[in-house]
Amino acid sequence: YGEGFNGKYVLDNLGLLSLPIIDAIHASGLSAEALSKKIELALIKSGIFRPTMATVHIKILHLAAIQIPVTGAVFKPGRVLINKMHANAEMDQRVVADGDYSNKRLLSEAIRGAHGVRPDAKIDQIILIRQGWQIEVDLTGILSGVPVHDYPLIAGVHVIVPSPACFPSYLVLPSLIIPTRLPL
Repeated sequence: YGEGFNGKYVLDNLGLLSLPIIDAIHASGLSAEALSKKIELALIKSGIFRPTMATVHIKILHLAAIQIPVTGAVFKPGRVLINKMHANAEMDQRVVADGDYSNKRLLSEAIRGAHGVRPDAKIDQIILIRQGWQIEVDLTGILSGVPVHDYPLIAGVHVIVPSPACFPSYLVLPSLIIPTRLPL
């Protein structure tokens, strides 16, 4: 809430946030809390605020579309664009909203964007990799209606759907991550 700092800011194509007086800050992939702390430190280091006076509040108004590489046992491996921009009327409503939650930046959406999993996919061992860290995700509950943790994705994540090279019959059923029509 400092003079000249209040406002709406957009990250540039390199993920940098440009604020008045201080150098651009690399913000891509950071949570709102982590970005707040990074901005506070920059304001303190630049001498604009004293350590006890710098308090930054970040509110995400809109999450941009991102490209996620999806490889392995999917029908169309490659980069998938998720969370595409909406029509102007929807965008106007989103900017006025208090914060942004996007159901289009989820793991299942990235897999769907790669035209779904093949019948030989091991959906109980989907791998998410980002900056050297790796986790294994089990999405088998999607097929049976059991709740699953559908991970939100950020820029820099790579999705790998492994294949055991055999054909599990339960993957023939339509679901959120299996296409109803195969691509040509």
